Amino acid sequence: MRDGDALLAEVNSSGFPLQLGIARVVNDKTTEHNWSVRYVEHRLVADSERGTSGFIDIVLSRQGGIAHIVVKCKRPQDSEWIFLRERGRRDVTRTKAFLSVGGAMVGWGDVDMNLSSPESSFCVTVGQGNTDRPMLERMCFPLVEAVEAIAVEDDTYLEKRR
Repeated sequence: MRDGDALLAEVNSSGFPLQLGIARVVNDKTTEHNWSVRYVEHRLVADSERGTSGFIDIVLSRQGGIAHIVVKCKRPQDSEWIFLRERGRRDVTRTKAFLSVGGAMVGWGDVDMNLSSPESSFCVTVGQGNTDRPMLERMCFPLVEAVEAIAVEDDTYLEKRR
């Protein structure tokens, strides 16, 4: 049996401490930013047509439930992420969002949000082979599917409430 230090090292090598920390900070500061944790480890409804299944780390909801953010927490092992950015480029206050209005899936579009953050079109991952699909792209594909699954789930729920 492993000792406590070995078990703690195992836990710390996962993304779970980050996930739990983000959820706690968001809930502790809800009155300041009007976001709250809607789900932690939310099971996606299986979609046989698209093959969507699994869990979403965190879903945040804006006060009133008008907007949601899907959060993926990862701890890269044996690699570094280098984001390339143009010198002097300002932070952005827009995000790509999946829009759903009144039960109708509108699709993806840019939305202005007060979430100022750096933006980069390029990410170099050190520690991965040149023939591997970059980690960021591998992570983003299921994240996009998770966003769409949450929109479908919400629309299904709203339809049942009508």
